[in-house]
Amino acid sequence: MIYRYPAGKLMPDYLRAGLGLAAVGLPLATLEVPGVVRIVLVSLMVLFAAFGLQNLLQHASRVEMTETTLVIRPRGTRIEWDALTRLRLAWFTVRRGSSKGWMELDLRTDRARARIDSRLEGFDDVAQRAVAAARDRKLEFDPATLANLQSLGLGDEAEPDAGNDE
Repeated sequence: MIYRYPAGKLMPDYLRAGLGLAAVGLPLATLEVPGVVRIVLVSLMVLFAAFGLQNLLQHASRVEMTETTLVIRPRGTRIEWDALTRLRLAWFTVRRGSSKGWMELDLRTDRARARIDSRLEGFDDVAQRAVAAARDRKLEFDPATLANLQSLGLGDEAEPDAGNDE
């Protein structure tokens, strides 16, 4: 399967980057600002531009998943499921106690690291396959990852020995 980050879900970040660039670029272009203020504004412009570029790269990404691998293009990051050494699922929110936020799936092997956020179409499919691979490899999860997997409905699959009655 091939998954992408839809433009609609990335649009708020595009707007933030654009508004940030405009907010710091306009004073630079129209006002005579002292040297220290100019340095601060230019630094902020660089940060907003980097944020916009990061968003653009994410928008251009394709996540290709098979039974044996996960490949993120155009970066070329490749995760072999049978070489998975770590799975972490984190929840981020802007405000403490808010139910609005996003998840980030962090996958690692000895050679590669991939981070996928929940705005990806098919995020649940990728998380489910990653949990199955982690279970096959008998990886242990930290308490936060277990709780986040539970919220995705993957709690039973998250236990390394789930379903084994040995």
